[in-house]
Amino acid sequence: MSPAGENESSGRFERYTLIALIDRGGMGSVYRARDERLDREVALKILRGAGDADARSRVLREARAVAALEHPNVVAIYDVGEGLEEGATVPTMFIAMELVRGESLRSLIGRESVALVDRIRCLRDVADALGYAHERGIIHRDVKPENVMVRSDGVMKVLDFGIARRKSAEAAEAALPTLTEKGLVLGTPRYMAPEQMLGEELDGRADQFGWGVLAYELVTGLLPWSGSAGSLQAVAEMLMNPHVPLRDRAPAVPAELASIIERAMNRVRRDRYRSMREVVAALDAWLESTGFVTTGRRTTATLLAHRPATRPWLAGAVLARARARAVYVASPIVLGARVHRLRGRSFGVPRGRDVRAARLAGLSRGVGAGRRRR
Repeated sequence: MSPAGENESSGRFERYTLIALIDRGGMGSVYRARDERLDREVALKILRGAGDADARSRVLREARAVAALEHPNVVAIYDVGEGLEEGATVPTMFIAMELVRGESLRSLIGRESVALVDRIRCLRDVADALGYAHERGIIHRDVKPENVMVRSDGVMKVLDFGIARRKSAEAAEAALPTLTEKGLVLGTPRYMAPEQMLGEELDGRADQFGWGVLAYELVTGLLPWSGSAGSLQAVAEMLMNPHVPLRDRAPAVPAELASIIERAMNRVRRDRYRSMREVVAALDAWLESTGFVTTGRRTTATLLAHRPATRPWLAGAVLARARARAVYVASPIVLGARVHRLRGRSFGVPRGRDVRAARLAGLSRGVGAGRRRR
């Protein structure tokens, strides 16, 4: 392979012609490329930092599991394997993925032209994709706005589902890793669940917490906790202090909706929803109570209004130069014994507060998706 530079549009890797370099990080590079065999453009991630044979085997195993996901809101993986770069003797791993053209969910935060109901429909699609993956044994581990794309036609796409990345401490600042290894916690601090920070065994509720923080930020324009991103200060503040109540920052948000989001981001795992399917059901009930249908294709006219020119994004966006930086937390001891007091305490919305969905009778069923019933 002859890697393409920032402004180059040449090079090949196996059957792929490299069109443009999208980003380069400590783990490898991501290219916009053309699959010459199938004659289509893809996002090609070349993982030069996959490590030894065991690490490569794990990446291949997890990538194959993710490739089995077939959901309209999950970025598709087309191919995964190993190939030899020019002059190399050790195989290099690659993953060919769907190339997503659009903008990240980050771009919608603070955009006043996007109605609340459109934001919630975006979040509903993300929750549905996560629930689908969880049911198939896959945890994302790095749910955040940069890992969700709004395609140019308005379809939501969740990126980078749990693909293994092993990073050395020296490479930590070059990319945002998402897996937990023994004695080492990797992730994006602002969106990490407490159990993930503490190195505990994870289930789908860790993703639910990240989704809740993302939802809070999309609805209010602010994070639930302050603190410096990518630092122990942010971790400690989230573990030790309750979040700012959502309606204190956005009083116009209905109480039922605020309770859904705040329950999802409860710092005590058992006080969250049991699954993302329950989150989806709660959101569907709220959307129906507003007079919006919750099935069919979502209208995107408001969502994409006044958006900047689109650019190609991809499932390897975790390699991008995101504002949030990964932090390494070697042990809960780093944060002191007070961390352990968190366990068994509930700081979120009481679990017994159910969402009340008022069903509107006598309305036409002919209303299109995303259109307010009259």
